[in-house]
Amino acid sequence: MIRSAGLYNASLAPAEQLKRISVKEYSAILTKSEHTEELRPTLFDILAYRANQFFSNAGLSGIEPLHEFNFNNQALFSSPEDFVRMDLVREGVDSHAQEIHTLKVYQQLVSFHLSQGNTAALIEADMDRLAYVHQKTTDERKDLWMYQALWDLYQEYKNHAAGQIPYVRALGLLKDQAGSKNPPRYPQVWTMKEIAAQLTDVKNKYARTEAASLAMDLLNVIYRSNIEITLEKELLPDQNAKIRVDYKNIPSLSFTVYQLPHTDKLNLERYPYKFSKISKYWKPVKHWKASLPQSEDLLDHSTEVLLEGLPSGAYLLVVNDRDISAQLDQNLIYQSFQVSQMAVIKGAGRKGRSDYYVLDRHNGSAMDNVQVKLFQWKYNEKSKEYELRPLDTYQNQNDGSFQMKKCRLPIY
Repeated sequence: MIRSAGLYNASLAPAEQLKRISVKEYSAILTKSEHTEELRPTLFDILAYRANQFFSNAGLSGIEPLHEFNFNNQALFSSPEDFVRMDLVREGVDSHAQEIHTLKVYQQLVSFHLSQGNTAALIEADMDRLAYVHQKTTDERKDLWMYQALWDLYQEYKNHAAGQIPYVRALGLLKDQAGSKNPPRYPQVWTMKEIAAQLTDVKNKYARTEAASLAMDLLNVIYRSNIEITLEKELLPDQNAKIRVDYKNIPSLSFTVYQLPHTDKLNLERYPYKFSKISKYWKPVKHWKASLPQSEDLLDHSTEVLLEGLPSGAYLLVVNDRDISAQLDQNLIYQSFQVSQMAVIKGAGRKGRSDYYVLDRHNGSAMDNVQVKLFQWKYNEKSKEYELRPLDTYQNQNDGSFQMKKCRLPIY
């Protein structure tokens, strides 16, 4: 790898010549991204970014420095003008550290575009530099340093389309803060709606630019709907339960409960992709629609929805924000659960056998005269997957106990 590092360095050696070669001369063999042609305008840019991609991967250079480079230094987040003047060997520790190679290439890139007055390419290089330093820094203040660097870069170039890129990145940090319950980390404290309004403004004013594209990506995240449900997996018969619903940007939800064979429940938990195949036989036993508390703040919220009591059996709760008659498929939000008065616990056991007890889940007393059917997953060579097959059937004793042979594989 030392040879590879040397070759990457050598590729940048004729720097002045490379800086005069436009990437347009190589357009036939370069993969272009939308709105980014002006960000890496010369062959020097292309080779410099490629070299940094190599050097920024730990351990690739094959060089073991005496001491690691210290990234916990706010000066590394300084302005482009100050960064290019930094003595990296003095600021760090070892001139052989591969991090030094990476930062020196960034210095060359930033210095080149400062001298050329190419704002778009300068911001592209400096943003890449800041992202690299932020990734390497472990100081707890790294996010604040990054935010301040982005904000300063935006203030310097806010009248340029490319200057909106650090602004959008800074808004991304504010977005994460707005959705957190932790104390604010940044000087600006904006609501999610205020951040969305600023991103929309960038998208509209700077259409068909990289900044607009980045703003649109963030807006998609902010306005994206989200549903998560939490329900106890075992419920008592005929007793109401609470469904916890975590949601964002959803006014109401449809809830449908299906009763299904226990074997279907176990199959679904092991093989979710079988949902469509086995669900066509299920019939709904309960369905309703619930409106969710709304604040229109574009943040995550949670609430509880009542699930009325059900008789004993295996069930599936399906939740969606579409019509209640929506076709069942595995992309819906669902959770399987069981309603039973019984609980099975494992006892001490004897040699070669295991003791189990069937207890009343409500009061913990022993339940007798219970028939226990066992199932086990067996591999089917023909279908190339595991299938649920019945094993033995047991009748428990007056004290709620039953014995079975010990088995290495899980039983149900």
